[in-house]
Amino acid sequence: MVKRLLLLAAFVGLSAATASAQDARAVLQASLKAMGGENLKTIQISGAGWNSQIGQTYGLAEDWPHFEVAAYTRVIDYDAKWSREDYTRRQGSYPTNGRVPMPEQHVTAILSGNYAWDMLKRIS
Repeated sequence: MVKRLLLLAAFVGLSAATASAQDARAVLQASLKAMGGENLKTIQISGAGWNSQIGQTYGLAEDWPHFEVAAYTRVIDYDAKWSREDYTRRQGSYPTNGRVPMPEQHVTAILSGNYAWDMLKRIS
């Protein structure tokens, strides 16, 4: 009796999980259609802000060092399986936490198929 009850509970749980996954997919597809993204081939994102170097803390009580990011642009072409990210980073007004200030750099990162590379150009 206990085995049958457990089997029934497992069946009901799996059925509910499958139904909710299908509902989530339907909701996402409806929102994509409402935004006009059904035939999306490329996307471009632009902005500015800051980034940090993960794991490069000066002390245990400190946050990771921040750097100012200007003129950030990322372009993704889904059909070509290609992406390019361009931005300029500099120390800005963030503290150096005992390090040498970061010189201004232009960073380009490219992904094409199974290959990826990046290029740094020191500006200052």
